[in-house]
Amino acid sequence: MRDARIQPDGAPATLDEWTALLAGSLPGRHLTAVQPMAGGTTNEVVRLTVDGAGGRGHFVVRWRRGAAGGERQGLSTMAYEFRLLSALTVRGIPVPRPVALVEAAASPAGPYLVTEFVAGRPSPGTVPVMAAMTRAAGVMAAIHEIDAGDRDLTFLASVGSLGDNGLDTNPACLVHNDFWPGNLLWHGGRLAAIVDWEDAGRGSPLIDLANARLEMWLAYGRAAAGRFTSSYLRERPHVALKALPEWELTLADSARRKLPAWADTPEHLLAMMQALEAFSDDARRRR
Repeated sequence: MRDARIQPDGAPATLDEWTALLAGSLPGRHLTAVQPMAGGTTNEVVRLTVDGAGGRGHFVVRWRRGAAGGERQGLSTMAYEFRLLSALTVRGIPVPRPVALVEAAASPAGPYLVTEFVAGRPSPGTVPVMAAMTRAAGVMAAIHEIDAGDRDLTFLASVGSLGDNGLDTNPACLVHNDFWPGNLLWHGGRLAAIVDWEDAGRGSPLIDLANARLEMWLAYGRAAAGRFTSSYLRERPHVALKALPEWELTLADSARRKLPAWADTPEHLLAMMQALEAFSDDARRRR
């Protein structure tokens, strides 16, 4: 199976081609398998199996779907995420550790972001939902405590705005900008990693809080969203909440258009629509 086709669109198509592409990124390791993984709407993802002196290990390679795509702050999206993951790793935030960035010149589909593989699933599993909400909120609070003005984070793009209405007075911080259950990997009763940082940047903490509240409400219900919120505010009681309902309604309007693509069945779509309306009604009452 060494020469079996693995990926189209200009990416390496055989195990030999992957080996050649990554030779400088994984020295001393022998690539034995490449397995496609789900990559979301914008990225292709494969898992590598390698053998080396330390035994068998696994890594993940991601690249933009289609032609080499996307730039942020003059960096390719993969380079942007590589730099951010590097900064988060040294700060102890649970993320996949970045290993290498293989530039586009090495292959027409690149650049490629290589990270360590993190075992986990986007479900708390045996962790009770309320406990999971507390743990996830604590990690998000730690992310928001990072000073987006630090020297190694000056490349961050600004994200999100409510315009010039003056409602949101919170100072900008590092925000994930897509904090939802699908980007939280749980393993062995712990939150093993937060993934998918390509849309992260500098913005109001309410961007993440509003989105997390919406997503937790849709996935686990109102009480879970409430626990997430109270747990977050226990860690960051100084966050001003005046603009939170506006952020929530803005995100709910965007989500309303996407629900048909998110739902698995007509029954699931109906349940999500009802939950979204309840979330929106709650936000309107707090305006």
